[in-house]
Amino acid sequence: MSGNLDSACANAVSCGEYQWATAKEEAMTLRNSEYRITFSSPSGRFYYYFAKDNTGWYQMTSAGNRHKATAEQVLNHLLPALARVKPGVNVEIEYVPELGGPDALD
Repeated sequence: MSGNLDSACANAVSCGEYQWATAKEEAMTLRNSEYRITFSSPSGRFYYYFAKDNTGWYQMTSAGNRHKATAEQVLNHLLPALARVKPGVNVEIEYVPELGGPDALD
């Protein structure tokens, strides 16, 4: 790693953000609140999604109910789906900063 990237990452960790450098070493700031993690059936039936805002992680159900969630709860849902040990569950991770946050559904 270059010295510039090391110092940028050190600064990013202290403020809760991650920074990645491009080939030109221009930093791009990524925030957890800019992603929506959607769980659905293989046929496309929506189950729920997880997102993060200024109050923390939450789960939004297909019925429109919002529940607070810890980061560990998010991982407990995400990891089995990604490892394909939970059959019948698809996971999609969307980068949604331009939509005004994770609740701005298409």
